Amino acid sequence: MNNKKNRDRELRELLIKKKLGLLAEVKKAMGEKLDDDVRMTFDLLKDNPDKSVDELLKYVNARIIGNRSEEIDDIDSALNKLNEGMYGICEECGDDIPIKRLEVVPAALYCVPCQHEIDRKNNDEISRKDRSWIPVKDEYYLSEKE
Repeated sequence: MNNKKNRDRELRELLIKKKLGLLAEVKKAMGEKLDDDVRMTFDLLKDNPDKSVDELLKYVNARIIGNRSEEIDDIDSALNKLNEGMYGICEECGDDIPIKRLEVVPAALYCVPCQHEIDRKNNDEISRKDRSWIPVKDEYYLSEKE
């Protein structure tokens, strides 16, 4: 039981540390976005290439903020699972997901072997769909004479 409490404490610390890092990234990106918006207000005389670059940077910044927000939501979900005693447990086999994996992918739902099996099945399914356009009947192929 003490081992479980230590693991839960370690996982909670990991998740909170990751969340704080993501929040700092979002805060920095939001500050840069505000700085860019203010600067663009005063740079109305820029030529089109400069405006295009600025627009691209705004788009990339918005995507970063969106991605980080999704990661924060995943971590909040993981913290809720941790409170329920369900975080860090593979949803496929029920084994503990190693902490090293959770450090890399805090929202991991599966242990590595189960994730590999799921990925393999998904790749097989995608591969079958990719091949589905290939005609099966001989009449679709050109003969050597044609």
